[in-house]
Amino acid sequence: MEAPIETPTAEVKPDRTIWFIVGGCLLLLCCGAAFVVLGWNLYGTQLMEMVEGRPTETEVAQPSTPIPTATASVETGDLPADANALGDLDAPVTIIVYSDFQCPYCERYWRETEPQIIENYVNAGKVYYIYRSMGNFIGPESQASAEAAYCAGNQGRFWDYHDLLFENHQAGENQGAFSRKNLLKFAETIQLDLNQFSDCLDTGKYTEQVNQDQMDAQFSGIQGTPSFLINDTLVEGAQPYENISSVIDAELEK
Repeated sequence: MEAPIETPTAEVKPDRTIWFIVGGCLLLLCCGAAFVVLGWNLYGTQLMEMVEGRPTETEVAQPSTPIPTATASVETGDLPADANALGDLDAPVTIIVYSDFQCPYCERYWRETEPQIIENYVNAGKVYYIYRSMGNFIGPESQASAEAAYCAGNQGRFWDYHDLLFENHQAGENQGAFSRKNLLKFAETIQLDLNQFSDCLDTGKYTEQVNQDQMDAQFSGIQGTPSFLINDTLVEGAQPYENISSVIDAELEK
């Protein structure tokens, strides 16, 4: 019997078209994986932080209340910019004193230390001295007396009224020492225009300024009265003259 004749078969080679398709798919898969990794690096962390409630680099947490902008002098309404300031605006040292007319320590500073600061530094052209209130720091009469002082300043008599308030400070906070009746009486004592003064009080002309004073103090880290910003140096408490003057002298030497 003759052996069966084997029919030679040709070597089967894959169609090039198939290789192109397979290669393209693999390329697409690789590119897709790369984009996934890149996308996670860029956005995955932000997504996780958003889920966990943490701020991201592009979503900065905002304060619940706006940060107030500190100002160097009172310029509200038609109150002269220097109504509550003494000395040379170009003096090398600026002192902003934050005070409360109801504060017994502020009264002590006013009696014992402030006159020496004014005599030795302000009058000598070395210090520009600015008074600022602390809003309603101790209570409603703190607010009322501060507004009244600014109303007196509107007539060019801030410092006279400032002195009267401290002279008539009484023991007991918010007990009527700075009632509207007394505030008008003080204005009459220094011969202010009472109609203009009472209108200023009743319309709350300087309420916003007094509120701003308090916010500025908080912005500067001030927590009590009296406190002093001597250029950029914060001094707190009814310090004796020697302590205040040493800080001023250090600033003058810079």
